[in-house]
Amino acid sequence: MLARARDLVTNDPDGEIEAAGWLADAAYGRVECEILRILARDGTVRYPRSAQRLLAAATSARDAMVDLLALPARDHERIAWLLLNGAILLHGVAEPLASRGGPLARHAAEHLLWAARVLDASVGLATIKYLPARCRLYALAARACDDAGRPDAARVVLALLGDSSHALRAAEEMQQPLPRPIAAKLRAADEDLAILTVAADAAAHDTLADDISDPGETAEAILTRAGLSDTATARGKRLRARALLEATVVPNARGLAGAVGGPGVPCTRDRARRAVLARACSAAAAPVSGEIPALDAPQLTLLARTLFVLGERAEFRRVAAIAQGVVDTATNIADAANYSGVDAFISGASSDGGVEPPRELAAGAAAPLRAEPAPA
Repeated sequence: MLARARDLVTNDPDGEIEAAGWLADAAYGRVECEILRILARDGTVRYPRSAQRLLAAATSARDAMVDLLALPARDHERIAWLLLNGAILLHGVAEPLASRGGPLARHAAEHLLWAARVLDASVGLATIKYLPARCRLYALAARACDDAGRPDAARVVLALLGDSSHALRAAEEMQQPLPRPIAAKLRAADEDLAILTVAADAAAHDTLADDISDPGETAEAILTRAGLSDTATARGKRLRARALLEATVVPNARGLAGAVGGPGVPCTRDRARRAVLARACSAAAAPVSGEIPALDAPQLTLLARTLFVLGERAEFRRVAAIAQGVVDTATNIADAANYSGVDAFISGASSDGGVEPPRELAAGAAAPLRAEPAPA
């Protein structure tokens, strides 16, 4: 939900910022309504007319941000929250376009990267507080580049994210020790960057599908270059499995066409490459000697679906069984928790176990963006 201008624009003696806020707010409102209307009729953007309207909505949101940036530089920090709202809208428009592949994904990546750079250029938004939001923009831009068949462009996007994250870490590490919330956000951003780097490197690795002798060695080399060589700890295993899953997932358009035997040699090679990664991900996610699987139930379900589409039926059945076991275990735990909660309520004790829910990307790259109103 976007913060409204009437609640936040105050103390403006000449009215220029007030007027800019209202104009941008009106433009954002129109774009927000247009997005909801388009996706309500065509949620998967199957029709060209829907894609054209979404691109027009993205252009309108971007034009509103450009008008804000045309204000004097001294006023940019006062309208930073409006820039954040614009980035939220661009993320919402680009997400359904990015998965379509081809030119649509390239347009989505352009809008996302532009929005991310705008946030990086704002002093008020280039802080640790908004690092997860910037990570989500960069992550979706990198995925869009991959879905558009441009792995080199995805690497460039990730390099920009790395530069932004490392500069922020250098500034924050001037105070020692780092506060725990800040350290957690920086660590999450580093993990996201490593996961997305594995996906980009795997997409750019032309010989991965040809390493018939032992393709696992190539996948292991890619993981090691991204700093994910740790196999001794549960955290390291989870990161490796999530990175391989990120590289394995078949996009809705270009990747699926190749996975089911679409035309063209690149599609065939892409299918073979993803099959190699899917098998490696399956091996990394499998529990060893009664341990908890490295992926949660939704991730295992996504991996099983991808294995099925790729024709890896034996691995599909194995991963599906693991996913079903996780679901059954979670159901049993939930039933026990409900029963314990009744006893705790009767006895007056707290039933909060403080269990952190599973995440996709650590900094929330797959989560929806939300604006936070600026203090009055």
